[in-house]
Amino acid sequence: MVGGRTHNRVEGSTGVQQAGRDIHGISAAEHRQMLREALDALRDDLEAKFAETRRADAAEHRLAIAELQIRIAEYQRRLADPEASFAEYQARIAELERLLADATIGIGENRIRDAQAALEAGDFSKADAIFAEVEAKELNAVKRAAEAAFGRGLIAEEQVRWPEAADHFAKAARLEPTFVTLLKAGHLLWRAGRHREAIRLNEDLLDLSRIEFGPVDPRTATAMNNLASSLHGAGEFTLAETLCREALAIRGDALGKAHPDYATTLSNLAGVLQSTERFIEAESLLRKVLTIREKVLGETHPDYAVSLNNLAGLLHETGRFAEAEPLLWESLAIREQALGKAHPDYALSLNNIAGLLYETRRFQEAEPFLREALAVTSRALGKAHPRYACCLNNLAEVLDNTDRSDEAEPFFREALEVVEAALGSDHPTSRIARDKLNAFLASRPKG
Repeated sequence: MVGGRTHNRVEGSTGVQQAGRDIHGISAAEHRQMLREALDALRDDLEAKFAETRRADAAEHRLAIAELQIRIAEYQRRLADPEASFAEYQARIAELERLLADATIGIGENRIRDAQAALEAGDFSKADAIFAEVEAKELNAVKRAAEAAFGRGLIAEEQVRWPEAADHFAKAARLEPTFVTLLKAGHLLWRAGRHREAIRLNEDLLDLSRIEFGPVDPRTATAMNNLASSLHGAGEFTLAETLCREALAIRGDALGKAHPDYATTLSNLAGVLQSTERFIEAESLLRKVLTIREKVLGETHPDYAVSLNNLAGLLHETGRFAEAEPLLWESLAIREQALGKAHPDYALSLNNIAGLLYETRRFQEAEPFLREALAVTSRALGKAHPRYACCLNNLAEVLDNTDRSDEAEPFFREALEVVEAALGSDHPTSRIARDKLNAFLASRPKG
């Protein structure tokens, strides 16, 4: 790879080549003469461009004139201090020769030596051609590596190995940051619990989408939606709401208000409204989402199960447990059928049912659901994921309420450690976990 080496020489059949040796091809006087000749040629070109501009006042001629004036000023700067300019020239040639030596793979030593000789005679064209060839090969190699990483990410995602999928997609996005690679990387990093990384990539995705597709393209709306979802999870509700509403307007105009993507943004907006305690408006939106998905996707689709779960969550939060419970059981059944019992979303449903059972003081019923949710989440997402911390906290509360406080304490402590590592100590979820632990410790008998 060009520039990949850090040492100062290249070993090969031609022997040791020192990049910092003296340049014998051109003297300092010859270098000054080269600069003067180049400057005279540039001035001739500039006069020709002025003449062309006088005949036809074209914008491209004015641009060419500006570029020539910049180049003339640079050559004048070099001639003003010819010794320093010659030293710069020597250093530049030495570095070019080092880079050429690093480019021998697939190029051939004869061409490399020929280009090095041309450099010492002041001819850069052969070296430039070689670097262009190497650059093209390296770009193709990077593209192939990105495609391979993306493929591995797809496999890991299919097998519900989200942490590994996130690693592969993130690598693909680093190597080749396109709409598709950034989209997948941001989505899977969020699923894997790496929320801060997800936000950064979703910001990059939105910037890229606005430049490549324009501000009102459905793909830009997708980027807005994903960033809004990430920011919502990070507690940045104001910006999340702004992005949701903007994405909703774009998707409504471009796709129609019965489209699944429109429903997704509507659901995300409802989540932000719920987080800011605007429950009536949020419930109205969630019921609209449920209706759209039922009509468009059907009652056995995983996204319909998401809608059931989200509406149940709002009903739970507003104390309407009897309305929430059947929705949670229905969501669980759909997820079991569509996703299987090893999927983290199935575990999420188990956790949510257990939460409702806890709220209605059915602690013994809740415990097995939580233990199963904990096991599934651990296998699917790992023990560093915020969802795992949520299961830990909930199980700890059940144990505490069934007179097993000694068993509960390590779960409370582990939950706080996990969530602070994943989200940061200032995140709202971290504060909740810290408050739960402190309240638990305060309630324990002293002595």
